[in-house]
Amino acid sequence: MNVMNTIKVSDIIIPIEFKNSQPKKKKLEKVRNYIEKYGCIDKPVVLNGNLLIDNYTRYLISLEKGMEEIPYIVAQECKEYKKNKPCVKSKNYIIGKFENSKKKYTWKLTKNIPVKVGDRVLVESKTRNGMNRTVVTVVDIISSNNPQMFKHKPVIKILSKEDK
Repeated sequence: MNVMNTIKVSDIIIPIEFKNSQPKKKKLEKVRNYIEKYGCIDKPVVLNGNLLIDNYTRYLISLEKGMEEIPYIVAQECKEYKKNKPCVKSKNYIIGKFENSKKKYTWKLTKNIPVKVGDRVLVESKTRNGMNRTVVTVVDIISSNNPQMFKHKPVIKILSKEDK
C-alpha cells in the first residue's frame, strides 16, 4: 500500500493568483461530493515547499469541510533549468498562463520539448465545449519524481518565432 504524505491545511500558503480566482461551481461540487462520499480527497494538492501550485479546488473544499490535514505531493524546481538553457527531462511540467489571465495552470511535458520560461507553447485545455488547443506562456518549469502526478494535459509543441 502506498502511503501519501499529509500537511496541515493551515500550513499551506496560497498564491495571490489563486486567492483572486474562483473555481467553477461545478468543479467545487464534484470535489465536495467525492469527499462527502469517500471521506477523503481524490487527488493530492501539489506543493513547492508550503506554496500551493495545483489543486486549489481540493484545498478550498478541505477548508470548507474542516479537514485538518490533506495529502500532498512535492513539485521540485527543475535543477537543470538556468535562465537561457532548456529543461528537457521527461518528468517535467510547465506552469503556464493564458493571455490576459493571472491564473496559472499546469501541463505535462511528455516529450523532450526544450521549453524555457517565457516561451509560448501550444497546449490542450478543457473548455465548456470539450477539448481545445490554445497558446500559453511558460512562467515556471517544475519537476516531479512522483509517478502519480495526475492527469494533466500535455504540451503539444513549442511555438516558433513565426507562430508568435
